[in-house]
Amino acid sequence: MNRRVFIKSTLTSALLGAAAITLPFLRGSASPDPSRLYLKSPTLGRSFQGTVDGRLYESLDGGRSWRQAFNFGSQVAVLALVERQGSLAATLGIDAYTFTLTSPDGYTWSSLAQAVTDERVPA
Repeated sequence: MNRRVFIKSTLTSALLGAAAITLPFLRGSASPDPSRLYLKSPTLGRSFQGTVDGRLYESLDGGRSWRQAFNFGSQVAVLALVERQGSLAATLGIDAYTFTLTSPDGYTWSSLAQAVTDERVPA
């Protein structure tokens, strides 16, 4: 087993564990793909799904059809999707590292550190 296969299988396991415990799900079809996270966002008016290969999809029709909204890269796994204060937050994993990005719309993303830095008031 090479490193890439090991990392992908480890992230898939983490993804499925996080999905089973922490996320609100949207079951848009009779047999949803268990390797994807599903989130219905009432604030944004759309449904989202994240994949272990770094893709974020959106649905405007309750999960009947999906289109790619963003691609974080094939080395990055989407580990969690949540709605926070009217924004979408995605926890991503690459190798042994995780980080969270936020987006007001699912198309533009910023890091939490950047958001905190931008809110600081100069002394």
